Amino acid sequence: MVDSNRQPDQTQALPSMPWRSSYSPVPSLVTDDAEIDLAFRIALGDLVSSIAPFKDRLLEEAAPVFLAGLGYEAPWTRDAAINVWNGAGLLYPDVARNTLLSVVTRLPDQGEQFALVGQYDQYWDAIIWAIGAWNLYLFTPLTGELYGGVQEKGGVISDEWRCCPRQTWSATGYLRVILRGVLGMRFEPQGIRLRPRLLAGMQRIELRDLPYRAMRLHIVV
Repeated sequence: MVDSNRQPDQTQALPSMPWRSSYSPVPSLVTDDAEIDLAFRIALGDLVSSIAPFKDRLLEEAAPVFLAGLGYEAPWTRDAAINVWNGAGLLYPDVARNTLLSVVTRLPDQGEQFALVGQYDQYWDAIIWAIGAWNLYLFTPLTGELYGGVQEKGGVISDEWRCCPRQTWSATGYLRVILRGVLGMRFEPQGIRLRPRLLAGMQRIELRDLPYRAMRLHIVV
């Protein structure tokens, strides 16, 4: 199994096209600090702006994916896994699944054997892909599909916050701070555990319209 951190050789992002069949509410954050709330909105905006139609490798038809960032034409394995892990897979599980599939390729003349293919021989990219896929499963186990459907094609998967406009994970990193840090969300196959850790001076935090499985959560601490 080889890792991936390359742009595809012969595949480019397709022209922009509609990808959402119906409107769904965007999560919103309300705290005692307007700057924290605004940063959450900015992070969500940066994440959504990274979504574009794309096809490559096991993603055989054009579908929305998380690009690596502004100026990138494709997902990268490491970025894809980190973004899913940070919370993008919770907010947009279908896009996360597409993204993870788009960085996995089939080994030539190996039947159903899959591999993560890339450059630099950095095997931790392959490892972190599996972590991203596992977290997607924790977000969406009710699909009845291992890793939220990533393996359904069969085979073996051998002190100031600034948002970098070039890479999507700089936005999802802030989402992770709120979801897993401040709210203390821990995702398990059985559900979510919350162990909030409010910041100094923060008396209240409210997260509205958070998509989770077949529900929309409204969390108030």
